[in-house]
Amino acid sequence: VEYQHESGVGMRLEAYRKEYRQVRPRFENLLNTFVLLPELKPDRIRIAPDRATAEGIELTVRGDQQALDWWVSYTWSSAQDEMADTETDRSWDQTHFFSAGAVWTNPRWEITVAGTYHTGWPTTAVTLIETDPVGLIEAGPRNAERLDDYATIDVRVARKFEFERAGSLTVFGEIGNVLGRANECCVEYEVEAEETPEPVLDLHTRDYLPVTPSLGFVWRF
Repeated sequence: VEYQHESGVGMRLEAYRKEYRQVRPRFENLLNTFVLLPELKPDRIRIAPDRATAEGIELTVRGDQQALDWWVSYTWSSAQDEMADTETDRSWDQTHFFSAGAVWTNPRWEITVAGTYHTGWPTTAVTLIETDPVGLIEAGPRNAERLDDYATIDVRVARKFEFERAGSLTVFGEIGNVLGRANECCVEYEVEAEETPEPVLDLHTRDYLPVTPSLGFVWRF
């Protein structure tokens, strides 16, 4: 459902439900997906659900007023695997998602500020169930736990140069996560057995990238 006001403010409401009757098996890491070679990690597992569902509602409000464009969006969603009459959140399930931003432009400059928030990613709890002769780890129900919520603000500034014979050149600079928020992405574990009488399970969370600047250019000719 869409509505557009003559002032330039518009609204869009979407709803969906998808049912997957035949789902191809896939491989995932239970705890840490933010690695270069996930296939080499010991938490790699095969997931073969019988069915899957995805549903959600999204509301977006946009404004287009001369040099300033802005938007505000909220989404409620659910993505689940069904296996042996058990429903499990998929690893990309995020119950609540919120984004907002604004773009100011003129013939030469473009400045963008955008913010994103969503519910923390699903994760799996692990416990140390045996210490003798070696530490033995047991995983709880898959994706039954949640990492902390994710939030970030990103900024982009671009400058456009026009050339008579060489097209146009746009030079831009971006700063991701400009506030430097520590957003949890995954969990790593290790069984410590050297400095303690008995093996101890050491769990710690890893974060996504901190403040991340980047520079680039686009040459159109």
